[in-house]
Amino acid sequence: MAHEFRRHRVLGLLWIPVWNWTARRAHTVAGAPIESGTGVDLLRDRRLWAFVAANALSMVGYSLWSNWTTLYLVEAQHLTLVQAAWYAWIPPVFAAVGGLAGGWLSFRFVGRGVAPLGARFRVCLLASALSLATTLVPFTHTAAWASAAISLSVFAVSAFSVNMYTMPLDAFGGHRAAFAISILVGSYGLIQAIISPIFGRVIDLYGYAPLAVLAALTPLAACSVLWGTRSVR
Repeated sequence: MAHEFRRHRVLGLLWIPVWNWTARRAHTVAGAPIESGTGVDLLRDRRLWAFVAANALSMVGYSLWSNWTTLYLVEAQHLTLVQAAWYAWIPPVFAAVGGLAGGWLSFRFVGRGVAPLGARFRVCLLASALSLATTLVPFTHTAAWASAAISLSVFAVSAFSVNMYTMPLDAFGGHRAAFAISILVGSYGLIQAIISPIFGRVIDLYGYAPLAVLAALTPLAACSVLWGTRSVR
C-alpha cells in the first residue's frame, strides 16, 4: 500500500510539467464571463442541477466497473483472483486514455468554432453512442473479450466525464466553477453510495446483464437531461 501511494505521488508530480507545457500551448477559449454572486445564487440556477443529474447518470457505468470488474471476471469468466488480475488492470488504462481523448476532441471542436458547451455536448453524445457497446459484456465468452468490452465501456464513460466536469466552467465562468464542480463530485459519491448495494443485490439475483444494459443507457439519459433542460444550448 505504501509503495502504491509513493508511486501515485511521483506520477502526480510528473504530471505538473506536462500540464504546464500543455497550458502554454493551448489557445485561450472564450467561455462564460466572470459573474458576481454567491454560492446560494448558483444553487438557484437550474443548469447546475441539470449538470448534477447528468453527471450522476453518466457515472453509473464507472461505478459498476470500478467496483465489480474483478468480481465479474471471477464469477462470470471463472478465473481465479490471480488470473483476473492479469485482465483487471486493462480497463483503468483505457479510462485514462478515454479522458485524454474526450478532452482532445472537445478542444478540436472548439478550435473549429463550436461554442464550448456545444463542443462538450457533442463529445458526450458520441461517448454515449460508444457506451452502448456495454451491452455486449455479458455475451463475451473469454476473459480477453470481456476485458476488451469493459475497457471500451470505461473509455466512453471517461470521455463523457472529462467534458461533464468542464461544463460548469463554460456555463458559470471560472469565478464560480469550483463550487459547481464540487457539487458534481458530491453527486457521484452520492449515486455510488446509493446504487452499489443495489448492484450487489441485482447481481446476486439476475447476474450482470441487467446492469450492463443500465450502464449502456444511462449516458444517453444524461444527454437527454442536458439537452432537454437547454443547459448546453
